[in-house]
Amino acid sequence: MGSSQAPGAPSGEGLSRVPRRRRWALAIAALVFAIMCGMIAWSQWYAIHVNVPFYRAQHGARSR
Repeated sequence: MGSSQAPGAPSGEGLSRVPRRRRWALAIAALVFAIMCGMIAWSQWYAIHVNVPFYRAQHGARSR
């Protein structure tokens, strides 16, 4: 009767699971976002440093 917990709730188990899952979900979402940003940055670098010189070598150094 003197307990402040809700009846039927295991001690400390219900409260710690939700924030832990939310923390994992946020960590995974942040990791996916960082990977996507890295892929975009790499593709931009590749386009400028590899594709542009290759295109210029194939078509001459024509400037617009």
